[in-house]
Amino acid sequence: MFTRKDNSYTYNDDMLEAISKDEASPLNRIANLIKDGNKVLDVGAGNGLLGRYIKYTKKNIVIDGIEPNQFAANIAKTEYRKFYVGYVQDFLAEMLEEKYDYIVFADVIEHIQDPIVSLGSFFSQLPEGTKIVISTPNIAFGSIRLSLMNGNFQYVDSGILEKTHLRFYTKSTLLALVGELNLKVETFSYLMRNFNRTEIDLSQIKINPFLLNLVSKDELSHVYQFLIVLSTGGILKSNKEFDEILCYGKKIKYPILDYYLKPLISKNATLKNFVKKFFK
Repeated sequence: MFTRKDNSYTYNDDMLEAISKDEASPLNRIANLIKDGNKVLDVGAGNGLLGRYIKYTKKNIVIDGIEPNQFAANIAKTEYRKFYVGYVQDFLAEMLEEKYDYIVFADVIEHIQDPIVSLGSFFSQLPEGTKIVISTPNIAFGSIRLSLMNGNFQYVDSGILEKTHLRFYTKSTLLALVGELNLKVETFSYLMRNFNRTEIDLSQIKINPFLLNLVSKDELSHVYQFLIVLSTGGILKSNKEFDEILCYGKKIKYPILDYYLKPLISKNATLKNFVKKFFK
């Protein structure tokens, strides 16, 4: 099994400003959900970046964390009121007693081998009114599709194909999981990015422009991550029953032009500034 390198958990405060300027960042969106006076549990807190960012943007927030990796936990624990080292099922009684307003799984469920077994009992015992927030990568993102069509699948240290991911989700499989957990969808958001400019380097692959155009016509190919707010009880809405899909970030307007300009832009500062204004 792959493990995450200890040095990948470190960060500096410059990241807080970067997150605040990135509306498609799941941490940005999650922090916007949290209101003054709320009590929050950050599950799989990692290095504590969400806890630090919420404190950076909000006041009067009670936030606790739980993380199984001891190295990460040592970094994170100062950002939380209470911090647990382990898994939710190890501290189930303590978690339920707190009656949290929000329980956050920020890029966590893709690391869980069987979310139904691991989380089903916990969710079924949550008090009414507790919201569950889940963000997870979209395996049907455009760069992944194009890479696979060219016979490429390369794990990376950070991103959709991170080495430690055990599960991969599309919109439909994420909703299926939500249904099996008997959770109700409150809001569903698309976090969108330019699929030519992520950790999956398409510049190393010869992409057929007609194929690129075909992939880009599917809106979900522009969705890097999903962010979903859930509550316990109720009946799962089908894909067609959502009142609204919230979209954050920008959908690339001219994917073919952007793909072919990228190598030139990296070598020409003037062209880079021109393209930046053109795509704005």
